[in-house]
Amino acid sequence: MNANFADLAAEGDALSMKTALFYDDVKDFINIESWDDAMMTTHYRAENIGHVVRKGVEVSGTYRVGSFEGTAAYGWIDAENRETGKRVSGIAPQTASLRLGYKVAPADLTLWYRLNWYDVSSADRERNASNGTNVDYKSFALHGIGLTWAPRIPNFWDFTAGIAVENLTNEKFRYVNGTYGYARGVRAWVSGRF
Repeated sequence: MNANFADLAAEGDALSMKTALFYDDVKDFINIESWDDAMMTTHYRAENIGHVVRKGVEVSGTYRVGSFEGTAAYGWIDAENRETGKRVSGIAPQTASLRLGYKVAPADLTLWYRLNWYDVSSADRERNASNGTNVDYKSFALHGIGLTWAPRIPNFWDFTAGIAVENLTNEKFRYVNGTYGYARGVRAWVSGRF
């Protein structure tokens, strides 16, 4: 379901919202399983789960006023292994994001900030096979900043270049499946469409 509320004010403000409800009934669901052995070496393997039902909701909204734009989103997902009645590991039950941007129109530049939050603490997890204790990971938030250059040349091609600093605060985190997250990093990209 999409809704666009254009021309909210004389300045050309705009508000759009999207909502998605979903229900997936999947046979032979492929998931990634990880575990630590007695030597604290992490192992990974593909796991075939016979029957998984995923259901959830995703909601997002974007508001634009002049050169500023903000987008907020929230997602909730329940993924159940129908053979065991337990949650499928490795899927965060809740996520939220916020993206703020400012467009410098004469230079075709957009400066942006992004926050992503992952609810890891409320997810069901298996016990640590190496020592039998419960695995306990904390929810985490990641920050990123970036700059995108997207000049539009009439009757030519769309060109986009950008640079971003991801995990700006160098947060140390683990995903629901126990894998370690990436440290602070710099990402650059170039794309074009003819």
